[in-house]
Amino acid sequence: MLHVLAKPFGDNMKHILPAEMFDAYKPHPKVYNLPERKFLIMKAHVLQVAGSRNDAVGAGSFGIDCYWSNRDCDKLADPTFAPKREGPGFRGALALL
Repeated sequence: MLHVLAKPFGDNMKHILPAEMFDAYKPHPKVYNLPERKFLIMKAHVLQVAGSRNDAVGAGSFGIDCYWSNRDCDKLADPTFAPKREGPGFRGALALL
């Protein structure tokens, strides 16, 4: 599923890290630390593209930048960790790459 979603990004999408391959699920902090653990990429250089409000809050609480594809105009239960960027679909993340 993630590879199909990544197609519009073309060659800009270098790695896709599904949570399932690391025995943890979002919003567990272990998932958001994957880029640093696997590729030594500091979280300041990571963009989480979130498809749900839980993913967006999880990324924010871990301290990584997030684009939230908020297709249903959902509201966050806790805006403390709201993403800096959101839009109605995944294509909005293209401008951030």
